Amino acid sequence: MQIKKRFPRRKVSIIAPARLHFGFLNWDQVISESMGSFGMTLNNFVTKIIVEKSKTLIVQGPQKDLAKKLVKRLLTKNNFSTSVKITIEKAIPKHSGLGSGTQLALALGYAVHSLFNKKINMENIAKLLRRGKRSGIGIGAFRYGGVLVDNGNFSKKLKSTKIPKIVTRIPFPKNWRIILIIDKSTKGIHGKKESVIFGKLPSYPERISKEFYKILITEAIPSLLNENIKNFGEAVTKIQKMIGRQFSKFQGGNYSSHKVKKAIKWLERMNINGYGQSSWGPTGFAFVGNEKEAIRIIQQANRKWDDEKDLNFVLCRGRNHGFTSQFF
Repeated sequence: MQIKKRFPRRKVSIIAPARLHFGFLNWDQVISESMGSFGMTLNNFVTKIIVEKSKTLIVQGPQKDLAKKLVKRLLTKNNFSTSVKITIEKAIPKHSGLGSGTQLALALGYAVHSLFNKKINMENIAKLLRRGKRSGIGIGAFRYGGVLVDNGNFSKKLKSTKIPKIVTRIPFPKNWRIILIIDKSTKGIHGKKESVIFGKLPSYPERISKEFYKILITEAIPSLLNENIKNFGEAVTKIQKMIGRQFSKFQGGNYSSHKVKKAIKWLERMNINGYGQSSWGPTGFAFVGNEKEAIRIIQQANRKWDDEKDLNFVLCRGRNHGFTSQFF
């Protein structure tokens, strides 16, 4: 019998997708742990890295400082005998509300564990790299894609270390499109400031959490399953407006970018089917029923906002699968 020769894994490429975070449904577990946060996966913004074994640690490309910090933790905690070379070919814009840090961390964790033939457990990798403390949407986007709801294990009082798990995943309809409104002149709240704010943020009143649940279960999920973009967009917008009021005093209003706010008010008159801000922003989003209509709106938006060089309107699709990997 001929034994198939196994070749060692010398290099791995990982592509990890961006995500939109629509908001927390039961901040600080006011009424239950059944649903915590709500979001979806994007196809057009990705982080792409190539990782290979190396005698010394080498990190190249955008966001290399964060990557170096993360990979040092991976190498040290796992006692790997050698190091790695990391090439970041593409990176999701950082501090934009698209989940760049989590996707870079998970991509690095998966790549390094794979190269050293170490068992891969994404929850353990997320804990090690301090991701998923408040929301599981980024981890769900990395693993599964689609529209996602997690179970919200985070609690300020209990100091939970559990990673929220995805409890609902629904494919995003292939014909629908998302217009992203990106303000390059500002950044969303992040880092120590974000941690301080979450420490001060009061729990949602129970009536707010119950209203979120009602909108999600009776409006958002059924309309998504029935591919009714008007009703789905209206449901997301309702949740966004309520969440915006809860967070407004920390980000200066329902939107962290004045430019994005003005653009969304204009888009409301342009046959969009729902809108909001992802996470702390500044990136805004709007749903459109098909690509032709989305392109028409973007062309008009570019003419309208031609003098705003930092404001970009980007056509996106939903992504119904998670990360991809390739070994060399």
